[in-house]
Amino acid sequence: MKKNNKKEQTIKPEFILPIIVFIAICINAVIIVILSLCVKGPLIEKGIIQPLILSTEVVIVGIVILITEKRIIKKEHPKCLEKCKGIIIDSQFELNEAKTWAKYPTVKYEVDKKTYQIKSSVGINGILSSCIKKVTVYYNKENPSDAYTKNIIPELVASMFIITGIIVIIGTIYMI
Repeated sequence: MKKNNKKEQTIKPEFILPIIVFIAICINAVIIVILSLCVKGPLIEKGIIQPLILSTEVVIVGIVILITEKRIIKKEHPKCLEKCKGIIIDSQFELNEAKTWAKYPTVKYEVDKKTYQIKSSVGINGILSSCIKKVTVYYNKENPSDAYTKNIIPELVASMFIITGIIVIIGTIYMI
């Protein structure tokens, strides 16, 4: 009897986003070419189609960033569904994976009148490190010491992509 020694290959979460974005851009490029060849008249003359497709791609990138970030968090912290407010009680400078220095806060939070502390894996720098005092802590209801703080940067970037894309779409449609 032969053993199947093949390892199951999976795509790492950090590669999903670029792959999906690449596929979306390729599909939209094909749509641009088809529309440019098929559609004649005022839409082509005004140059409306290309900005609409490009802005749609920008919105798609924003949505993909949001979905990918949510999936990564769900995979890393599947049981941390409850949330509460936490207070940053201390911040220490540490060297992160990118070989840059960032302040990693220690956060204190309370669940069922019991106090817990976690060291956040989300580093903060610059003016944010002195401004932010309260954060949202996501914890496991069955084990409140199992907790994390969320990085807001991916959500901000995704929001900027989505809002910019929608503004361009509205502006382009208004030009018609």
